[in-house]
Amino acid sequence: MVARLSNEEYIKRINGYGKVKFVSCDDTEIKSVSMVLVKCNNGHEWKATAAQLCHVKTGCKICAGLAKKSEHEVINEINKIDGVSFIKFKSGSYQGAKSKVLCSCDKCGHTDEVIVDNLIRRKSFCRKCAGTFSYSKNEYIVKINSARSNVSFVSFDSEMVNQKTRVTLLCDCGHKWETSVQQAASGRAGCKKCSKCYQFDYSERESQINNLGGIRFIKWIDKRKKCNVDSRFIAGCDSCGSEWEISIDNAIRGKSCPNCAGYGFNKCLDGFVYMLKSNCGKHLKVGISNYPEKRIRQLEKATPFCFNVIGIAKMDGELCRSIESRFHKDYNSSLLSGFDGCTEWISFCDDAVNEFKKLGA
Repeated sequence: MVARLSNEEYIKRINGYGKVKFVSCDDTEIKSVSMVLVKCNNGHEWKATAAQLCHVKTGCKICAGLAKKSEHEVINEINKIDGVSFIKFKSGSYQGAKSKVLCSCDKCGHTDEVIVDNLIRRKSFCRKCAGTFSYSKNEYIVKINSARSNVSFVSFDSEMVNQKTRVTLLCDCGHKWETSVQQAASGRAGCKKCSKCYQFDYSERESQINNLGGIRFIKWIDKRKKCNVDSRFIAGCDSCGSEWEISIDNAIRGKSCPNCAGYGFNKCLDGFVYMLKSNCGKHLKVGISNYPEKRIRQLEKATPFCFNVIGIAKMDGELCRSIESRFHKDYNSSLLSGFDGCTEWISFCDDAVNEFKKLGA
């Protein structure tokens, strides 16, 4: 049988905790269930059972921030949170930490209910600003249509709509695509065709080329690879009827028929391979043209340094293309940029000059 503690032993144990001091007891003889008044080091007083003070070592709730606050204190604490304004308690008065409170967001004006304890601990509550608020279908449609001036809503892919729901959008250019509601409502889902990062397929490129005007698509050079701006095709001229090879990028940028322009290269006509040498002696240019004299006069105006002509060799147009490609593959590029024909300049090399002269220039 466990001996009962005396009053002095209870008081000694309570004071021995170090954080509280015994003040008084409701009972003359202290028992484990007796209510004892104690005081913390900061002067706060409260009551607890002798068993709690001796064994559980109950501390001051006020010092620990766990004491029930008054309604006035809670309202002041809520209004101190940045961007939050108190409106009212849902039940009409403060009942405790789990009470619901109606607040408004100073940034967007949204009002919402939140638990007092969650609001004070998180220091925020606005689900609209956080992007987690659940709108109705009509509200989402309004937000999507107002997010971008050139994009409009078409349809949702399901009846239940949330941030992750897929939505179909339509651009003023006629392009349709799918994205998430979150991306569409925030304005981050722009038209890829208008932003020039859309991946066209071959049939779309053919329609695009035929709509350029003055040029018509005939056939692709190599359709095995993925279609991109460097893909090459045979184009036909609406004016003279000639055909030439060109890349999608050059066609879109407006490069026209070389036969009508009087310069450039058409492999269906006789071709010329020419070699130029810069006056500084560091660079060589190997190029091809159907009209080399006109091309060289054009380069004299466009090139930022002087050069002289080493030679010009006449041959079949198809052969010209392969010879030019071989020179640029076998010899190091000069890595020049910023002017017409800059990529065709290679570093000076005697072997390149000797190889060119063997062509009969």
